[in-house]
Amino acid sequence: FKVSWKPYKDAGGYALYRSENGGSYKRIATVADPAKGAYNDKTVVPGNTYDYKVRTIHTLYNNEGFGKCSAVVKATMLKAPQMKRLDVRDDGYVKVVWTKSPGASYYVVQRAASENGTYKTVATIKKDTQNYYLDKNVERGMTYYYKVNAYNKKAPVNGSTGYVESMGVRNIQTPQLTSTRITQSRPGIYLAWTKV
Repeated sequence: FKVSWKPYKDAGGYALYRSENGGSYKRIATVADPAKGAYNDKTVVPGNTYDYKVRTIHTLYNNEGFGKCSAVVKATMLKAPQMKRLDVRDDGYVKVVWTKSPGASYYVVQRAASENGTYKTVATIKKDTQNYYLDKNVERGMTYYYKVNAYNKKAPVNGSTGYVESMGVRNIQTPQLTSTRITQSRPGIYLAWTKV
């Protein structure tokens, strides 16, 4: 997480505090430069929720004094969604299913014609509880690759997990019956169809 705040010109520095999953607050960083209003927290764990607050430091005769704590900012470190499966339905549509990412505000689904091809956005799922997409803009006989990115843009948080490893599927063509006839040599019905 990159935690940002508005710098205070008369500050001697800043003390940043963090609470993990509703626990007690601990001081995790001291920013000595009063002109710097940001800190990169690299110790967060995906799936956990964190509360942050900051306050100014005023040092006098080597003794620390503190200003009032800021309002608390809550943020969930998104756990990257994983592709679960691609279902080719009888109607030829492809259903894309992935694991949920708790705390996400929406998902973006991208598709390409090959694993390392150019991916383009085909859907933005704005329901944070929905972990699937039905792709109707597909053709029989084509191969498609999909990948998903989870976003958290619930103010003041702004971030994403990045796209996960893609998964591919071939939308097999439907075979067509070409002929039927009753056989005389061996009683029964002979069927023939197109290859797929």
